[in-house]
Formats: sequence, structure tokens, C-alpha cells
Amino acid sequence: MSIVKIKDKRSGVTYVYEQGKSVWDPVKKQARSRRVLIGKVDPVSGETVPTKGWGKRRVQGPGESDIKDWRAEIRSLRQEIDALRQECSTLRIQVAELLDGKPSGR
Repeated sequence: MSIVKIKDKRSGVTYVYEQGKSVWDPVKKQARSRRVLIGKVDPVSGETVPTKGWGKRRVQGPGESDIKDWRAEIRSLRQEIDALRQECSTLRIQVAELLDGKPSGR
């Protein structure tokens, strides 16, 4: 993803966008880029001034509480992955025993 500055010819205001991946438009048979407005460029200082909504959140980034929530979610998902891997290995052993004709350890 990249940052793109586009100047509006009518108003003279320069807008700052976050450019995402291009998406194929099958109707027009052309690639279309997806952009999200971040804010405007302040003509005096040259800094990006966030607009209301998504732009502010993108410029500031996630808060500390969001990061803690993500960490807890990641920890939970890793535990679930470990449990599923254990179950998968147990099932592989049981399938191998069934294919070999050996009785299982039950």
C-alpha cells in the first residue's frame, strides 16, 4: 500500500489517499485502483491534516487496548491450533493402525 497525493484542480486542495491493490473491472475491462481518503495537505505547513472518520484512525494507528485485545486473540488461536495439531496426529495414528489391521490402543 502506498500514499498518494492528488490535487483537485477546481479547489486547489491536495488530498492524501492510501492506495490499495488494483481491482480488475470486468465491465470496462480495465484495472481500477481502490483508494481510501486519509486527509488534506495543509498549504501552510505541508503536513497531512486527517479528515473525519477513517483517516484519523489510519494516521494514528491502533490504540494500546486494541493491541492487547489482538494479543489475547492471537494467544487463544495459537492454543486452539496446538490442540488441533494434537488431535490430527492422534487421528493419523488411528488411521494408520486401521489400515495396517492392528487393533487400536483402546
